[in-house]
Amino acid sequence: MHYPLTDKELNVNFKKGLCPDPRVGWYEGQIGFLDMYILPLAKRTANYLRPDFAEELMNNGMENRRLWTEHGKLASEIISKAVADDAKEIDVLRRLYELPTLE
Repeated sequence: MHYPLTDKELNVNFKKGLCPDPRVGWYEGQIGFLDMYILPLAKRTANYLRPDFAEELMNNGMENRRLWTEHGKLASEIISKAVADDAKEIDVLRRLYELPTLE
């Protein structure tokens, strides 16, 4: 079975000149993923799940999009630096969880 490359593997291949920089466009790509896949999927769940649960999924998806739009560039920088520095995952997660989530 073939698995997608991890961020670390992509970074290694980029440094070897085997692929373009995987960080370019990642922030925008995540917004596209939310808009084109996650939110429509959440909306379609109303067809086969309880309406209140489907509404909660949609609201959570919209909140994730809002948070990513607001903090995604910084999160992308944190992750990119962590990959380049071979940082421990727990340290990266700690920094990401320190990002504000509520206004």
